[in-house]
Amino acid sequence: MDGLIIIIIIIVIFLVKSFKYFSNRVSPSEKKDDRKGN
Repeated sequence: MDGLIIIIIIIVIFLVKSFKYFSNRVSPSEKKDDRKGN
């Protein structure tokens, strides 16, 4: 069961990062504009 929990955590983190990246592309903020390369 531990392996399943780890997989779920990784998926959640991946979705959160993808959502934040997508949100930044849709409505880029002025403060994060210098991080476009990332």
